[in-house]
Amino acid sequence: MNRFCTILIAVFTLFFAVGSNAANSQGRPDSRRMTCDQAYNLVQRHGAVVMSTGRHTFERVVSSQRWCQMEEVTERFRVPTLDDRRCRVGYKCIDGSLFDMR
Repeated sequence: MNRFCTILIAVFTLFFAVGSNAANSQGRPDSRRMTCDQAYNLVQRHGAVVMSTGRHTFERVVSSQRWCQMEEVTERFRVPTLDDRRCRVGYKCIDGSLFDMR
């Protein structure tokens, strides 16, 4: 019984180690590796997505105002995709106080 427990613990340890490394290596979606429709649908399906937009750039893209903070407003946002260099995938949240006209 003791040998069985040792093997069982080793198998579970290996399983969780491999699973956590796979999850960590997935990274964020890259708009440049998707079609425009795929990138747009990803944002619509999840509501808010942090997406790579270049080799060293990324942006949080949202489907609507509801995914922004209360003091933020939306601005149309475009990303490069496989089939469109300026694909409109949704919006980004920006500071609304920039538009305060008091």
